Amino acid sequence: MRHTLFGTKFLAAFATALISIASASAQTFTVPVRNEKGRLTEEKIELTDLTSSVAFEGTHFKILEKDTDRVVRFDGDPNLVRHAATVYYHLEKARATFDDLSQKIPALQALATQIAYPVTIRIEMDLPYSDVSHFVRDGSKQYNNSLTIPASDMMKATDVPAWGNEIWFYASKKEKIPSFTQQLTAVLNQGHFKKAILQQLLYPEIVKIGATLSYGIKPVWSNHLVSLGTSILISEVVIPFLAVLAKPFSATQYIDTAMIPEVVYHEFAHLVFEGQLGLFRPTSIVEGYPNYFAYQVSGLTRLAQKTKKAAKGYLPKNAKSKAKFSFDQDRSLMAATGSFVFSLLYQLQESFGEEGNQIIYGALAYLDRSSEIQLDFERAIIQSIQDNSQKPMVQILKAHEVFQTRGL
Repeated sequence: MRHTLFGTKFLAAFATALISIASASAQTFTVPVRNEKGRLTEEKIELTDLTSSVAFEGTHFKILEKDTDRVVRFDGDPNLVRHAATVYYHLEKARATFDDLSQKIPALQALATQIAYPVTIRIEMDLPYSDVSHFVRDGSKQYNNSLTIPASDMMKATDVPAWGNEIWFYASKKEKIPSFTQQLTAVLNQGHFKKAILQQLLYPEIVKIGATLSYGIKPVWSNHLVSLGTSILISEVVIPFLAVLAKPFSATQYIDTAMIPEVVYHEFAHLVFEGQLGLFRPTSIVEGYPNYFAYQVSGLTRLAQKTKKAAKGYLPKNAKSKAKFSFDQDRSLMAATGSFVFSLLYQLQESFGEEGNQIIYGALAYLDRSSEIQLDFERAIIQSIQDNSQKPMVQILKAHEVFQTRGL
């Protein structure tokens, strides 16, 4: 009888545990996703691989509230829950895509083993990052950004707990930025620009006066003085006055990075490629590969476009850009915000065909955080072709053709 009772209790406990595991492993939420036209739309989805039945904590990701150790609960603040569910869902989608790619591409298999799951994800952040103290707590705030940070190292302060790789999604905040009119008039109002404008306005009239005098004809000074005076008036009065008028006008800029799927995919890719490309060095290569991965997850050739109310004032990344190479592409602000390497990778993939991903991701073995587009990237692609292609001479010719069309 005792054995029967014990067996009954054991079975009941076992069944309860199974139910608990099942309820923890899957939860349903409504999050923004891209539809077949690339527009953001709301969709009811199921979150999987959860290890908690009450909070966003799973096998691969743990979603924390800001700079705290609090895991976002399913019954918490609706705004936090929505952000947490969106980030968790799209991170799992990015992870699944990467796992699928790494099974087919040997170059990615080693990178896959370097990720220490579960990864801590912070949402609605507003504090800057410090490699010494983890968070900067000097009163400064940061918004409209996303960031993948490295694990703590010897730079960490001794009284600060160690941390692993983390991805931070910052809170969105409307910020005033100069409008196009403000920027244009500010440029035109600079001394050397005003001088150049004045010279261009005065030159035709001075030529007329010179031509008249060369024929021995006395110029009609009243007519010329009016033209000359008008030119000086435009340069010295009208342009400065327009700059003053433009001051009250400004544009609004903001971005809720956690709510844009491609941004989530991009940050996951930074986590994946950290061992090869590093972090915090916003070169075109370091940013271009994550954009290319985000395109592969989303299928979108224009990233962060059609964002509804999630963003305003930000230019999308364009895989079909045909911009020519310039040295600014490597080190200036253009490197972090531009589309050159992203579009170059896309164009190479289109040219290489079925071997595209093998070659493109294989090139990572020959790149690092200091690599530059010209020479370093070109050599990496050629070397990867030799390593991974069944028809290397054909693909090398295609690569050179693409490089030439982009000014390399």
